[in-house]
Parts: sequence; C-alpha cells; structure tokens
Amino acid sequence: MLVEPAQPSREELFAEGARVLAERERLSLLVNLPGIVFIAALSPFLSYGRFVLVAAALRAAAVALTRWRGKLARRAIERNQAVEAQVAGFARSLGFAGFTWALVLWPIARFGLSEPLGALLVVYVGVGVPLIVVMAAAMPRLLVSFGGCLLATLSAIIAIERTAAGTPLMLALMGLFVCVLLGGYGMHRQQAEVSRTMLENNKLADALAEANAELADALSHAEFLSQRDPLTGLLNRRAFFEEGCRSETLLCEGGQVLAIDLDHFKAINDRFGHAVGDRVLAAAADCMREIVHDQPGDDHCAVRLGGEEFALVLAGADRTAAIGAAESLRRLFATIPAEIGTADLSVSASIGVAALDPGQDVATALHNADEALYRAKHGGRDQVVQAAA
Repeated sequence: MLVEPAQPSREELFAEGARVLAERERLSLLVNLPGIVFIAALSPFLSYGRFVLVAAALRAAAVALTRWRGKLARRAIERNQAVEAQVAGFARSLGFAGFTWALVLWPIARFGLSEPLGALLVVYVGVGVPLIVVMAAAMPRLLVSFGGCLLATLSAIIAIERTAAGTPLMLALMGLFVCVLLGGYGMHRQQAEVSRTMLENNKLADALAEANAELADALSHAEFLSQRDPLTGLLNRRAFFEEGCRSETLLCEGGQVLAIDLDHFKAINDRFGHAVGDRVLAAAADCMREIVHDQPGDDHCAVRLGGEEFALVLAGADRTAAIGAAESLRRLFATIPAEIGTADLSVSASIGVAALDPGQDVATALHNADEALYRAKHGGRDQVVQAAA
C-alpha cells in the first residue's frame, strides 16, 4: 500500500510559524529584562542619563506589549483557534519594539562615544537586536515590521542629529542591522522548510497509522471470514474441525454433541426460493445462538457444517441437559415461519445427540451424533434421538 500524505496547506504552515513564534517569545523575556535593568542602572553614570531612562521605560513597555501579544497567540494555539489576528497584533508590537531599540541609540547619534560608558549602550543594542531578529524570523511580516521601524527610526535620528561624532557610527550600525535582518530572513526560509518537513512527517505518520488500522481491520475481517460461515455467522466446517471447540472444559469434562439437519430443506428452496431458504438458515442459526446463550458456561460452540446441516457442542453438559437443549431447539425451529413472515412455511429438524468424552476427538463424537440423526430421519423426522451408549 502506497501512502502519500497531502502537502501542508498555507494555513497549516502559518499556524506552525505562529507556534514557533510563541515559543521564542517566551524565551525572549529572559534576554530583555536583564538588558532593561542594565541600561537603567547605567543611566546615573551618563550625562544623558535621563534620556536613557526614558528609553529604558519605553523598552519595558515594548516588552510588556510583546509579552501580552505572545500570551494571546499561545492561548489561541492551545484552543485551536485562528491566530491571524494575534500575529498581526504581534507584528505591531514588534514594530514598536524596533522603534524603542533605535531610541536607545539616540544619544550615540548626538554625542558619539565621547563617554566610554556609552559604548555599553551600543553593545546592548548590538546584542539585543539580533536576538529579537531570531524571534521575528518565525514569520517574514514580523521581520518587516521590526526591521522597518528600527531602520526608519535610526534614519530619522541620523537626519535630525547629523553630527560628525555620531553619524558614521550610526550608519555602521544600520549596515550591521541590515545584515542581521537579511540573516533573519535566511533563517526564516530554513525554519519554513523545517516546518514543512515536520508537518509532512506528521501527516505521513497519521496516514500510516490510518493505513495500519485499515489493514488490521481487513486482516481481522479476513480471519473472521476464514472461520465463519458468511450467511449465518456460525463457525464453518474447516474452523470447527481445525481450530474450534478445543476448550479446557471439553478436554477435562467432555460434553455433548448435537448433529442437526433441517427437514425437507430442499423442498423449502424449491417452493419458496433460495432467498427464503437463506432466511430460514439465518433464523436457525439465531435459534442455536439462543440455546447456547441459555447454557451454563462459555465454552459451547455452534457450527454450520454445510447446506442445512449444523452441529452444536455443549461443553460440560450431561445427556439430560443435551436432550433438553435439543428439544428446546426443535421448538424454536418451529417458530421460524412466524419470525420471517412466511405463514404457510413449516420448519422442523431432526437432531442426533452423542456424548463427547473428556479428551475425545470431536469428529468421532459428531460421527456418533450423525448416526443418531439418521435414525431420527428414518423414524419420521422432527425428533431428537440419542446415540447408543
């Protein structure tokens, strides 16, 4: 069986990208908070410390907004809801984050590295921005939103300040960030391929599991058909002699075998047709199942030997119980015409009963029951006859 899973849809790839984004956002908090605390602690030692504090506060607001959007996205994913709106909101929050990262560098654009500690702001942004790009690489729109706002804000700052001390450094940083964003896009393409492969593998695993389940059902059905008569659902002749009726009760206690033959069944087929004849056989099997159900124990079996011939093995039963079961079965057969709605039909059976001694071959006991069955037929049919002791 060739299993070819369907290709992942755009919606599935989008949902997988959202899942990756939500997981990366959870980890980004560990990077952002220490950095914000660091630049806030650095501000008292800088002449432009107040501006750095404002930038730190805006960075904290951006982190909180991104965190909230990430939480909404994870909740939608857990509930199998659409995440398009959450991802759009997340893109806007990353745009604001790009704006706040650029603001941290504004003092550098004005004063350059005139204060040595200012270099730590450059390091902070130079390390933090690539980490945010790694998170945003889950989806192109996030890279565009974050990178676009970051570069646009840096360009505006450079245009406003235009200082000899800060402009060259800011341009170098912009070039660095462009390279980082391009690397992030390359990372996105790799991640998209990984996601596609993972989704294809998941679909393949699901398809294989479904195919295996169908194969197991087919094998189980084939095994059932190999052991059961398709019309009546009873054990068939091959299963009866090769596999059936080998219970512990029969081996240790023995039981009784009933050989059953429906009287004048050919006449029923000739007069009423084979469709009615099949209904009679199926109803006869139901009668046998009813008798089995009424017997104590669970090791009995009912068999269709072929045509209108049946057998019933009652494990652990004595002769009296077997005769009683045979008479009950004969009476049930008489009710078949009413059950199938054919009033002018008559159904009866000749039944032979023989003992099955502990450890005895079932075929031998059935042969003895068959001899009793023939005597029942020769004796006028519609009766139960015991085999000679």
